[in-house]
Amino acid sequence: MRRLKDALAELPNFKFRFLDNHATLERDLADLRTDLVFNLCDEGWNNDPFKELHVPALLEVLGVGYTGAGPSALSACYDKGLVRAVAQGLDVAVPLESYVRPGDQGATLPSVFPALLKPNQGDSSQGITKDSVVTNEKALLDALDRLRADFPKRGVLVQEFDQMQQQLIDSSSRLFERLGCRDYARFDFRTDAKGEIKLLEVNPNPGWCWDGKMNIMAGFQGMRYSELLAQILQAAIERLGITARPAQVQPHAMGGNGHAVAAE
Repeated sequence: MRRLKDALAELPNFKFRFLDNHATLERDLADLRTDLVFNLCDEGWNNDPFKELHVPALLEVLGVGYTGAGPSALSACYDKGLVRAVAQGLDVAVPLESYVRPGDQGATLPSVFPALLKPNQGDSSQGITKDSVVTNEKALLDALDRLRADFPKRGVLVQEFDQMQQQLIDSSSRLFERLGCRDYARFDFRTDAKGEIKLLEVNPNPGWCWDGKMNIMAGFQGMRYSELLAQILQAAIERLGITARPAQVQPHAMGGNGHAVAAE
Protein backbone atom coordinates (compact mmCIF):
# COMPACT_ATOMS: atom_id res chain seq x y z
CA MET A 1 0.00 0.00 0.00
CA ARG A 2 2.88 2.36 0.75
CA ARG A 3 4.28 1.92 -2.76
CA LEU A 4 0.85 2.60 -4.22
CA LYS A 5 0.51 5.83 -2.26
CA ASP A 6 4.04 6.87 -3.19
CA ALA A 7 3.33 6.23 -6.89
CA LEU A 8 0.03 8.13 -6.81
CA ALA A 9 1.75 11.02 -5.05
CA GLU A 10 3.88 11.44 -8.20
CA LEU A 11 0.78 12.37 -10.23
CA PRO A 12 0.56 16.19 -10.05
CA ASN A 13 -2.99 16.60 -11.41
CA PHE A 14 -4.74 14.45 -8.82
CA LYS A 15 -5.55 14.59 -5.14
CA PHE A 16 -6.32 11.25 -3.51
CA ARG A 17 -8.30 10.13 -0.49
CA PHE A 18 -8.02 6.46 0.52
CA LEU A 19 -10.98 4.37 1.68
CA ASP A 20 -10.04 1.01 3.17
CA ASN A 21 -12.66 0.11 5.79
CA HIS A 22 -15.07 -2.59 4.62
CA ALA A 23 -17.41 -1.96 7.55
CA THR A 24 -18.06 1.65 6.49
CA LEU A 25 -17.31 1.41 2.76
CA GLU A 26 -20.94 1.54 1.60
CA ARG A 27 -21.59 4.69 3.64
CA ASP A 28 -18.24 6.21 2.68
CA LEU A 29 -18.97 5.75 -1.01
CA ALA A 30 -22.47 7.17 -0.67
CA ASP A 31 -21.02 10.29 0.98
CA LEU A 32 -18.38 10.85 -1.71
CA ARG A 33 -18.18 14.09 -3.61
CA THR A 34 -15.63 13.27 -6.28
CA ASP A 35 -15.01 13.19 -10.02
CA LEU A 36 -13.69 9.63 -10.17
CA VAL A 37 -13.15 6.52 -8.07
CA PHE A 38 -9.97 4.56 -8.75
CA ASN A 39 -11.33 1.05 -8.16
CA LEU A 40 -8.48 -1.04 -6.80
CA CYS A 41 -10.74 -3.54 -5.03
CA ASP A 42 -9.53 -6.59 -6.94
CA GLU A 43 -10.21 -9.04 -4.10
CA GLY A 44 -13.92 -8.29 -3.82
CA TRP A 45 -16.26 -6.81 -1.25
CA ASN A 46 -15.10 -7.96 2.20
CA ASN A 47 -12.23 -9.72 0.38
CA ASP A 48 -14.69 -12.23 -1.11
CA PRO A 49 -13.71 -12.96 -4.76
CA PHE A 50 -17.32 -13.85 -5.54
CA LYS A 51 -18.21 -10.25 -4.70
CA GLU A 52 -15.67 -8.52 -6.94
CA LEU A 53 -18.48 -7.04 -9.03
CA HIS A 54 -20.34 -5.66 -5.99
CA VAL A 55 -18.18 -2.54 -5.60
CA PRO A 56 -18.63 -1.30 -9.19
CA ALA A 57 -22.31 -2.28 -8.99
CA LEU A 58 -22.71 -0.02 -5.96
CA LEU A 59 -20.86 2.78 -7.74
CA GLU A 60 -23.23 2.36 -10.70
CA VAL A 61 -26.23 2.70 -8.36
CA LEU A 62 -24.69 5.78 -6.79
CA GLY A 63 -23.92 7.29 -10.20
CA VAL A 64 -20.22 7.67 -9.42
CA GLY A 65 -17.68 7.25 -12.21
CA TYR A 66 -14.88 4.74 -11.65
CA THR A 67 -11.95 3.09 -13.40
CA GLY A 68 -12.05 -0.33 -14.97
CA ALA A 69 -14.66 -2.89 -15.94
CA GLY A 70 -18.32 -2.77 -14.96
CA PRO A 71 -20.31 -5.50 -13.18
CA SER A 72 -21.37 -7.32 -16.36
CA ALA A 73 -17.78 -7.74 -17.62
CA LEU A 74 -16.57 -8.88 -14.20
CA SER A 75 -19.37 -11.43 -13.99
CA ALA A 76 -18.75 -12.74 -17.51
CA CYS A 77 -15.00 -13.10 -17.08
CA TYR A 78 -15.43 -14.89 -13.75
CA ASP A 79 -16.78 -17.86 -15.73
CA LYS A 80 -13.76 -19.19 -17.62
CA GLY A 81 -15.93 -21.52 -19.68
CA LEU A 82 -18.00 -18.58 -20.90
CA VAL A 83 -14.85 -16.62 -21.83
CA ARG A 84 -13.67 -19.65 -23.80
CA ALA A 85 -16.95 -19.73 -25.75
CA VAL A 86 -16.72 -16.01 -26.54
CA ALA A 87 -13.09 -16.43 -27.64
CA GLN A 88 -14.01 -19.27 -29.99
CA GLY A 89 -16.73 -17.08 -31.50
CA LEU A 90 -14.07 -14.46 -32.25
CA ASP A 91 -11.68 -17.04 -33.74
CA VAL A 92 -9.26 -16.65 -30.86
CA ALA A 93 -7.37 -19.90 -30.36
CA VAL A 94 -8.11 -21.70 -27.08
CA PRO A 95 -6.54 -24.83 -25.59
CA LEU A 96 -8.12 -28.27 -25.67
CA GLU A 97 -10.28 -28.46 -22.57
CA SER A 98 -12.57 -30.74 -20.59
CA TYR A 99 -15.14 -29.60 -18.04
CA VAL A 100 -15.71 -31.75 -14.97
CA ARG A 101 -18.99 -31.02 -13.21
CA PRO A 102 -19.05 -30.70 -9.40
CA GLY A 103 -19.36 -34.16 -7.85
CA ASP A 104 -19.13 -35.98 -11.19
CA GLN A 105 -17.22 -39.18 -10.41
CA GLY A 106 -17.77 -40.71 -13.85
CA ALA A 107 -16.33 -37.96 -16.00
CA THR A 108 -14.14 -38.91 -18.94
CA LEU A 109 -10.81 -37.23 -18.31
CA PRO A 110 -8.42 -36.20 -21.10
CA SER A 111 -5.17 -38.04 -21.69
CA VAL A 112 -3.24 -35.09 -23.14
CA PHE A 113 -0.28 -34.12 -20.97
CA PRO A 114 0.98 -31.85 -19.61
CA ALA A 115 -2.38 -30.52 -18.43
CA LEU A 116 -3.48 -27.64 -16.21
CA LEU A 117 -6.34 -28.00 -13.71
CA LYS A 118 -8.21 -25.00 -12.29
CA PRO A 119 -11.69 -24.04 -11.02
CA ASN A 120 -14.12 -23.02 -13.75
CA GLN A 121 -15.34 -20.08 -11.67
CA GLY A 122 -12.72 -18.01 -9.95
CA ASP A 123 -10.84 -14.75 -9.79
CA SER A 124 -7.51 -14.58 -11.59
CA SER A 125 -5.31 -17.53 -10.52
CA GLN A 126 -7.49 -18.70 -7.64
CA GLY A 127 -7.01 -22.44 -7.08
CA ILE A 128 -3.90 -22.64 -9.26
CA THR A 129 -0.72 -23.83 -7.50
CA LYS A 130 2.57 -25.45 -8.50
CA ASP A 131 0.76 -28.80 -8.37
CA SER A 132 -1.92 -27.72 -10.85
CA VAL A 133 0.23 -28.68 -13.84
CA VAL A 134 0.22 -32.47 -14.18
CA THR A 135 2.10 -34.84 -16.46
CA ASN A 136 0.35 -38.16 -15.82
CA GLU A 137 -3.01 -39.65 -14.88
CA LYS A 138 -2.24 -40.14 -11.18
CA ALA A 139 -1.15 -36.53 -10.74
CA LEU A 140 -4.27 -35.42 -12.62
CA LEU A 141 -6.57 -37.38 -10.28
CA ASP A 142 -4.73 -36.08 -7.21
CA ALA A 143 -5.06 -32.48 -8.41
CA LEU A 144 -8.74 -33.03 -9.23
CA ASP A 145 -9.37 -34.37 -5.72
CA ARG A 146 -7.66 -31.32 -4.20
CA LEU A 147 -9.77 -28.90 -6.22
CA ARG A 148 -12.95 -30.77 -5.37
CA ALA A 149 -12.06 -30.56 -1.69
CA ASP A 150 -11.15 -26.87 -1.82
CA PHE A 151 -13.98 -25.79 -4.17
CA PRO A 152 -16.75 -28.41 -3.76
CA LYS A 153 -19.44 -26.42 -5.59
CA ARG A 154 -17.38 -25.48 -8.63
CA GLY A 155 -16.65 -27.33 -11.81
CA VAL A 156 -13.06 -28.01 -12.83
CA LEU A 157 -11.37 -27.25 -16.15
CA VAL A 158 -8.66 -29.58 -17.47
CA GLN A 159 -6.63 -27.83 -20.18
CA GLU A 160 -3.67 -28.72 -22.31
CA PHE A 161 -0.62 -26.84 -21.06
CA ASP A 162 2.80 -25.64 -22.14
CA GLN A 163 5.36 -23.54 -20.27
CA MET A 164 5.64 -20.52 -22.63
CA GLN A 165 3.52 -17.30 -22.32
CA GLN A 166 2.85 -14.42 -24.70
CA GLN A 167 0.22 -11.72 -25.03
CA LEU A 168 -1.49 -11.33 -28.40
CA ILE A 169 -2.53 -7.75 -29.05
CA ASP A 170 -5.07 -8.41 -31.80
CA SER A 171 -6.90 -11.19 -29.96
CA SER A 172 -6.78 -9.28 -26.71
CA SER A 173 -8.25 -6.17 -28.35
CA ARG A 174 -11.18 -8.11 -29.81
CA LEU A 175 -11.91 -9.84 -26.52
CA PHE A 176 -11.51 -6.57 -24.60
CA GLU A 177 -14.29 -5.02 -26.67
CA ARG A 178 -16.57 -8.06 -26.86
CA LEU A 179 -16.48 -8.77 -23.11
CA GLY A 180 -17.10 -5.14 -22.20
CA CYS A 181 -13.76 -4.52 -20.50
CA ARG A 182 -12.84 -0.90 -19.84
CA ASP A 183 -9.62 1.08 -19.33
CA TYR A 184 -7.39 -1.95 -18.58
CA ALA A 185 -7.45 -5.74 -18.33
CA ARG A 186 -5.05 -8.67 -18.39
CA PHE A 187 -5.13 -11.50 -20.95
CA ASP A 188 -3.28 -14.72 -20.20
CA PHE A 189 -2.02 -16.84 -23.11
CA ARG A 190 0.17 -19.92 -23.36
CA THR A 191 1.48 -22.01 -26.24
CA ASP A 192 0.58 -25.65 -26.76
CA ALA A 193 3.11 -28.40 -27.47
CA LYS A 194 3.17 -27.38 -31.16
CA GLY A 195 3.90 -23.74 -30.37
CA GLU A 196 0.38 -22.46 -31.14
CA ILE A 197 -0.61 -19.59 -28.85
CA LYS A 198 -3.95 -20.07 -27.06
CA LEU A 199 -6.02 -18.11 -24.57
CA LEU A 200 -6.19 -19.25 -20.95
CA GLU A 201 -8.34 -16.57 -19.32
CA VAL A 202 -9.26 -12.90 -19.09
CA ASN A 203 -8.99 -10.80 -15.94
CA PRO A 204 -10.91 -7.50 -16.31
CA ASN A 205 -9.86 -6.30 -12.84
CA PRO A 206 -6.27 -7.51 -12.36
CA GLY A 207 -4.17 -6.88 -9.28
CA TRP A 208 -2.70 -3.41 -9.06
CA CYS A 209 0.16 -4.07 -6.62
CA TRP A 210 3.65 -2.87 -7.51
CA ASP A 211 4.86 -6.49 -7.70
CA GLY A 212 1.78 -7.79 -9.55
CA LYS A 213 1.68 -9.10 -13.11
CA MET A 214 0.22 -5.90 -14.55
CA ASN A 215 3.07 -3.76 -13.28
CA ILE A 216 5.65 -6.37 -14.30
CA MET A 217 4.21 -6.34 -17.83
CA ALA A 218 4.25 -2.53 -17.83
CA GLY A 219 7.90 -2.68 -16.82
CA PHE A 220 8.66 -4.69 -19.96
CA GLN A 221 7.33 -1.68 -21.90
CA GLY A 222 9.61 0.67 -19.99
CA MET A 223 6.78 2.11 -17.85
CA ARG A 224 7.20 3.07 -14.21
CA TYR A 225 4.55 2.08 -11.64
CA SER A 226 3.25 5.65 -11.40
CA GLU A 227 2.99 5.83 -15.20
CA LEU A 228 0.86 2.68 -15.28
CA LEU A 229 -1.51 4.11 -12.66
CA ALA A 230 -1.64 7.42 -14.53
CA GLN A 231 -2.60 5.69 -17.78
CA ILE A 232 -5.43 3.81 -16.06
CA LEU A 233 -6.76 7.05 -14.60
CA GLN A 234 -6.43 8.86 -17.92
CA ALA A 235 -8.29 6.13 -19.79
CA ALA A 236 -11.21 6.43 -17.34
CA ILE A 237 -11.17 10.24 -17.51
CA GLU A 238 -11.38 10.18 -21.31
CA ARG A 239 -14.11 7.51 -21.31
CA LEU A 240 -16.23 9.42 -18.80
CA GLY A 241 -15.57 12.82 -20.36
CA ILE A 242 -14.30 14.29 -17.09
CA THR A 243 -12.84 17.77 -17.38
CA ALA A 244 -10.32 19.20 -14.96
CA ARG A 245 -11.52 21.61 -12.32
CA PRO A 246 -9.79 25.00 -12.16
CA ALA A 247 -7.69 23.69 -9.29
CA GLN A 248 -7.31 19.91 -9.63
CA VAL A 249 -9.05 16.84 -11.03
CA GLN A 250 -10.13 14.69 -8.11
CA PRO A 251 -10.56 10.84 -8.04
CA HIS A 252 -11.34 8.58 -5.01
CA ALA A 253 -9.76 5.12 -4.97
CA MET A 254 -10.48 1.70 -3.65
CA GLY A 255 -7.86 -0.94 -3.32
CA GLY A 256 -7.41 -4.66 -3.37
CA ASN A 257 -7.73 -5.30 0.35
CA GLY A 258 -10.87 -3.22 0.42
CA HIS A 259 -8.99 -0.02 -0.33
CA ALA A 260 -10.82 2.71 -2.18
CA VAL A 261 -8.65 5.49 -3.41
CA ALA A 262 -10.85 8.46 -4.05
CA ALA A 263 -9.03 10.65 -6.48
CA GLU A 264 -10.16 14.15 -5.78
